[in-house]
Amino acid sequence: MSYEQGDIVLVPFPFTMGTSSKPRPAIVVSNSIVNKTQDVILAQITSKPRKDLFTYILDTEKLSDSLNLASQVRCHKIFIIEKSTIFKKISKLNDEGITELKSKIFSLF
Repeated sequence: MSYEQGDIVLVPFPFTMGTSSKPRPAIVVSNSIVNKTQDVILAQITSKPRKDLFTYILDTEKLSDSLNLASQVRCHKIFIIEKSTIFKKISKLNDEGITELKSKIFSLF
């Protein structure tokens, strides 16, 4: 399956002890060049409210499908995963939201 920047997907996140995992949401932040490979670059999404420099709040008005809970992107929690490990796509952030998210991520560098 192909993925685009802004897609919100469910991926296996390991528990602290690393023995098992649970499906968690993440957002594709990699561009179309990276997305043509077997990998994608993702940023973690959480429903635990935080107010810091690393947070981008996901506005439901900018999502194709709402998430179960109010959620935030943890812009400093970025990782690479093989596409084959993604469970499914659950929503998509619109172009305005993608621009805002990229700006937030870039501000950390």
